[in-house]
Amino acid sequence: MRVMGAETEYGIHAPSAPGANATMMSARVVQAYAQVTRQRAAGGAETRWDYTDEEPLHDARGWTLERGAAHP
Repeated sequence: MRVMGAETEYGIHAPSAPGANATMMSARVVQAYAQVTRQRAAGGAETRWDYTDEEPLHDARGWTLERGAAHP
């Protein structure tokens, strides 16, 4: 059996601002999306991050890193 995952990631790039911080730009995109959905959503049903299934020390191949060996 072969374990395979698919994930789509999008990058952000500002060619006219070579010193721009990609992390900050990404956060602004997420905040802008949250603001738009908040305006459209009734009762606070905006999009939220869901990390309930995330386990950073374990991967899909079955490898597990001991917490003490992980980089903080």
